[in-house]
Order: sequence, then structure tokens, then C-alpha cells
Amino acid sequence: MFFIFGVGKKTIKTHWEEGMTTCERCRNTRQWPLKKVTSWFTFFLIPIVPYSVQYVKVCPVCGHYTEITKEKYESGEEKPDEMTLEVRKPVNNAKHMSEVQRRFNKEMAAYNATEAQKKQDDKNDQ
Repeated sequence: MFFIFGVGKKTIKTHWEEGMTTCERCRNTRQWPLKKVTSWFTFFLIPIVPYSVQYVKVCPVCGHYTEITKEKYESGEEKPDEMTLEVRKPVNNAKHMSEVQRRFNKEMAAYNATEAQKKQDDKNDQ
């Protein structure tokens, strides 16, 4: 008879901080998620007993984090994780775009123009 014990299974719950924070590493100012990371002792791959709980505040851009207190985490607003999608919207301000972003936007504009021209040509052929 053998048993499978393990550690390392983690669950993450997210709350959102009120207001904006500037990251000391990447200098972006965003609303940061507050995360509760729980590490579990597992038995046959089923989480049984939590052995570590960590409360952190994470930069949504670069992933830099700082530890916070349980009270700070609980004071955060509970919102769905879809909020992270808002942070990942493409940058449309040319002043803040990298060269790769500019090139991508230029190539997409050319592609969209080509597709629009093909549709117009198809309509004219009919």
C-alpha cells in the first residue's frame, strides 16, 4: 500500500485596493489587486490542511509584490478577476507606446485595410 502526500498546492483569492498605487519597480500607476495565497498539504492530490497563508499586494503590470496585513487585505473591495482584463488593454497613446506596439498597430491597420478592400472587391464582383 502506498500513499501520495504532497505540498505546494496553492489557492489564490483576490480583493481590489481602493485608489491607485505606483509600483516602485516599473513606475506604472494602477489599481493593485490584494491577494490571499494559501499553500496546502495534500493527500492523494486533495488539499487537506493549509500550512501557509500569505497576504500580498501585486503590481498588475510587472508582478512585483509586497506583503500586507490580513486587515489590509480584508479592507479591500471584493470584485471579480475580470478587472485584470481592463489593465491589459492595448495602449493607444503614441507617446507611451513601445516600438513593437507601434509596428504592431501599423501592421494591423494595413491588414484591416487589405481585408476591407477584399470585401469591397467581392461586393463589386457580385
